[in-house]
Amino acid sequence: MGGLTLRGVRGAPLLGAALIGAAASLLVSGCGGAKQEPETPLMDQTTAGRDRCVLQPDGDSRLFVVEWDATDLASFEAAAEDDVVFVRLEGCQLRVLHGCKDGALRGRYGRYDQIQATSGTQEGFAIRDRAELGAKLPLGAVSLGTQVTSDRGLQLSYFVAGVRRALRDDIYREEIGGNDRCQAATHFISSYDLGAFELYSVSQQALSANASVAGFGAEGSKQGEQSLLKHGGKLQSCETHAQTECRVPIRLTARALRPGARPAASSAAPTPSQAASAGDAAAAKAPGQMNAVQLRLSAERKEALGDGAGCLQDLERADATDSIGASEHRFRMVRAWCTMRAGRCDEGKKPAREALAAQDKKAMTPRMSDAQLGALVEHHAQAKCPTSAGMSSPDRMIRALPGLQASLAAHDGPGCVKAGNEIAAALASLKGPAQGAMKAGVMALLGAARCAGEAKLCKDAKRLHAAYYKAENPKDSAKQLQEDFEFMVSECAK
Repeated sequence: MGGLTLRGVRGAPLLGAALIGAAASLLVSGCGGAKQEPETPLMDQTTAGRDRCVLQPDGDSRLFVVEWDATDLASFEAAAEDDVVFVRLEGCQLRVLHGCKDGALRGRYGRYDQIQATSGTQEGFAIRDRAELGAKLPLGAVSLGTQVTSDRGLQLSYFVAGVRRALRDDIYREEIGGNDRCQAATHFISSYDLGAFELYSVSQQALSANASVAGFGAEGSKQGEQSLLKHGGKLQSCETHAQTECRVPIRLTARALRPGARPAASSAAPTPSQAASAGDAAAAKAPGQMNAVQLRLSAERKEALGDGAGCLQDLERADATDSIGASEHRFRMVRAWCTMRAGRCDEGKKPAREALAAQDKKAMTPRMSDAQLGALVEHHAQAKCPTSAGMSSPDRMIRALPGLQASLAAHDGPGCVKAGNEIAAALASLKGPAQGAMKAGVMALLGAARCAGEAKLCKDAKRLHAAYYKAENPKDSAKQLQEDFEFMVSECAK
């Protein structure tokens, strides 16, 4: 663990990352239970020429990101794993707002579907002047502008192997309005293409001679000089079955945020009374029922992918068209799960209990006791609740310790603080001193404090150390607390 040795009394090693993993196992068996990222704008230098930029400010803009380096591409992929990505797109300058998310509730504003493979082929285009650069690669109009001269132009070859789409078609500004870190957002990335690309600097003579711009490469090299400027993935891999190096983001679709609040759900079909007055109630009702079925299936899929809020929106639309399907056990449970995933764990437990109890009454086997029913509801909550709300202290500890262990191993200060905060909250919810396996959480706090100190997050380190020390030494003075802090977290000593 490097220099991160934990000590409970001076000179006596107590807890490391490996021991934290063992403590988690002890909690599971003993109790019977189951990075704040800095605001790091990607590609702040990708300002396009003000007079040549071609975008769709009020709709969808499809943007190649071939000027991003490997770090930018990896950072975007990591951000898109858990949340919809928000950006500020203005004057052909794109800035990814990494802070526009809820750190405690992944996918609060939406998530992306699984990758959908495409049967792509290698494509490409040439850029011979500044006007074409602004139209075809607007984000690179300035950074790549010096590469477009009377002697030289650009050639992009790319292969799209798959696409990931957001589970929500639209996001309204009021949905993110309560997050200060989202104030600058103008668009969200509604989808992005994955594949590989190569960007070449090519002589104008070669570009003129090679009319077939797709798959330029070898044929073009015979016509004139070329040099590789940038690449992402490997185009050769795209022609293989595995395509292991043909999965980097190469093109984004930025969709403008909708103003105001999301409209209330409304029926997509005539009401029965409206249909009856038209003389064809049954025929008019059928499309609405089919729409409701599709919406409920969409909600079920979004629940499986962790988008609780998007799932509830689909269920509301389905109920507005056809309320009958809402009473089915399957979709009653989907609603309960989605409520839990949306961060309202206690609220979701009630419909889960009601649905499970109703299903149990229909069974031929002996009915569950209240205790058994309650335990089953808690099992669902542990699986579906994205936060620790409504969980027991041991369960909260079980969920937090693996994250701390990983953060310690990676020397991830913000990650240590996040896990440490959860552990401290779990300990604070106890009605008395930590006993048995819960004592492991006390020592884990010291590890979190040391990790935060190494990252120079001294305010957090002091708070986590204080929670540890007061639990271990409740009668010691503030002076003793400070002395221990300066000894244990020497990086933050005055």
